Amino acid sequence: IWTLVSVVALWYLWQWAKLVFPNFFFWLWYGPLNDFFFGANPPIYYLTWFWGTLRWQGIFSGPNNYWYFLVAFLPLIISYFSFSIPSWKDIWNKKQNLISLIVYLLWFGAIIMTLSRSAILGTIIVLFFMNIHRWKRHWKISIAILWIAFLWILWLSFLKSSSTLAHITAKFSSLHYVLEKPLWYGLWSSWPAIHHNWTILPENYFILLLIDIGLIGFAIFVWRYRMLWKKIRK
Repeated sequence: IWTLVSVVALWYLWQWAKLVFPNFFFWLWYGPLNDFFFGANPPIYYLTWFWGTLRWQGIFSGPNNYWYFLVAFLPLIISYFSFSIPSWKDIWNKKQNLISLIVYLLWFGAIIMTLSRSAILGTIIVLFFMNIHRWKRHWKISIAILWIAFLWILWLSFLKSSSTLAHITAKFSSLHYVLEKPLWYGLWSSWPAIHHNWTILPENYFILLLIDIGLIGFAIFVWRYRMLWKKIRK
């Protein structure tokens, strides 16, 4: 667990170093500050678009890989770095509480700095399932967290308006492939993101599955995960 925390802390330094010492990273085969191009060198910093805002990406090729890593290990971080306090006023009284607070600031700060809407949704889902017994008891705090998440996603959607429009357009324009051949279009007919040089880019994993494996294949996929969910609950 401390290896994960140390790596994330070092990634903060890595990110700043890319801005302060760009020539060193050019020597490491990084590209210039830019948007991501599939098959090309990763940029020093990933932008929301060619002219956009800087996005945190750690040592991954892009922020989407980074936020997935952060959200996937978030349950482990929450379980390990728990607070032991009767009230928030007592947070400074124990060393463990201070350590937990610092780790949370590092981890959630990195998630926010990816500027990813999916990262916020993933974080809310993790927090919900890990604190499902507390949501009703602290419903005011729960509603406040949901509102903050909603406003953050809304702000990101406006900040990345070009990206938002591209995502929406790609999803709806790909649906006609499903309607055209609902049972089977063919494996590898589509690719997940607009950064890839491909003909069909649904920008949605579930639409991608519907295109590639058809309605029957998608039904088997859903049934498989439903059975897996039942085993997890048991």
